[in-house]
Amino acid sequence: MGTLVRILFDAPDATPARAAFQRIAAIDRALSDYNPQSDLNRLCQTQSATLTADLARILPQALALARETRGAYDPTLAALTRHMPAPPALHGYQRVTLTGRRIALNGVCFDLGGIAKGYAAQEALHTLRQQGIKRALVALSGDICVSGKGWRVAAQGRTITLANACISTSGNDAQPGHIFDPRTGQRVTREGQVTVISPSGPRADALATAHHVTSPAGTWIDERR
Repeated sequence: MGTLVRILFDAPDATPARAAFQRIAAIDRALSDYNPQSDLNRLCQTQSATLTADLARILPQALALARETRGAYDPTLAALTRHMPAPPALHGYQRVTLTGRRIALNGVCFDLGGIAKGYAAQEALHTLRQQGIKRALVALSGDICVSGKGWRVAAQGRTITLANACISTSGNDAQPGHIFDPRTGQRVTREGQVTVISPSGPRADALATAHHVTSPAGTWIDERR
């Protein structure tokens, strides 16, 4: 996914991390737009398929978030981001038809860069729980998910304490010009960041991207109850 992964937890040794890293690697093989043989890229090439396991988990969430944000987050931006070899000329989540696990792209292609890291972080936590680790932190660039209490996380110059939640910060500070406004097709060039806290890693990731497009710099969205 074009970034480094950091996993922290308390245990006698690092053995549980192996399973978590393997789960992240499997997600990368499925969702990567850099790997021409990923499940995602094969779907983009065929334009219709029965979804594999990780695509079946993440694409319905991505499309639901696109509808919720009225297109401020749109997972079909490969034509703009051009990570894909020979990307299609169109984008727009409304073109996608999803029925059960059958999907038809109708000329568009997915780029899951705005949701995959949050999904991977949450899945890694789930894998660690299966290994008996109840308190952990998984960080993929600006996307962090924690299990257990007492994790102090810094974002936008503030330090907050998280428990069983995910936090995502989106902005151009570290990688200028990598965010597009799906509604205009133009790069978002303004400075500043937006941070979202949510129980869901994919949701925090996608909403941070959407709010970077629609909300003032420095915005915080906290969905914790």
